[in-house]
Amino acid sequence: MRPLAFVLASAACFSAAAPALAQQVPNFRPGDLVDFYSFGKWIPCTIASPLSAGSYNVHCGSIDLRAKPDPRELRIHVIPPPGVQAAFGFQTAPPPPAASINETAGARFGTRDPRLCNRRPARLEAEEAKEIFTCDAEHEFDGSLFLVSDVSLELSSPRPFDAAKDARKPGIDRTQPVVDLRATYNDFQCSPLSASHLDNPNNRNCNQFRGTNAAGSCFKNSGGDWHCLPSDFSVATMTSIGKNVSPPTLVE
Repeated sequence: MRPLAFVLASAACFSAAAPALAQQVPNFRPGDLVDFYSFGKWIPCTIASPLSAGSYNVHCGSIDLRAKPDPRELRIHVIPPPGVQAAFGFQTAPPPPAASINETAGARFGTRDPRLCNRRPARLEAEEAKEIFTCDAEHEFDGSLFLVSDVSLELSSPRPFDAAKDARKPGIDRTQPVVDLRATYNDFQCSPLSASHLDNPNNRNCNQFRGTNAAGSCFKNSGGDWHCLPSDFSVATMTSIGKNVSPPTLVE
């Protein structure tokens, strides 16, 4: 299972214990960068939709959740001074060295680069869905690089937008059909390497998980681009394969 994703998906049950660093939460707009309190630390996220029914849709990496306008749960994105970090458990990755700012993610993690989809197809076929799923699943988040391999998808027939199932999907176009999916894939969570290890072909800096028949969906956003995202990170669908394994080498 993807530990961070599982933590975020479960965080709503534990957010009440978060420290209150402010008395009021401002009226956020879509695209605003915020911090969401989860299991003892603040996680950087983005507001995906306006306040509705007492909560926001919040996009955290590849995970989407609901967050209440409560200062114990949501705040303006900040990097507090070290004293506040120590007092409230805030964690943030240190800034990269100046020499590495222009390096690709793959260069910094000793892996291949994450897949990027510069073009999103107008029609969704099986191969296009697999490519989009890979692009959406591979990203940097909270100091780790996530990569996938051996992706296999089963797609349903298109269905109309269902508010109960789809309202939390970031930027979804409610007028367009949604395609449910089942995904089987390898998921790698990789840690950055020190400069002295970047040229080592035998690096083992990743944890590997296997998703089996995990639920998800493909949908169009308001810009007309398809996105295919997993949504099921439960123990029933995600199992640990091994720690300190080599990263995947081939691009899906």
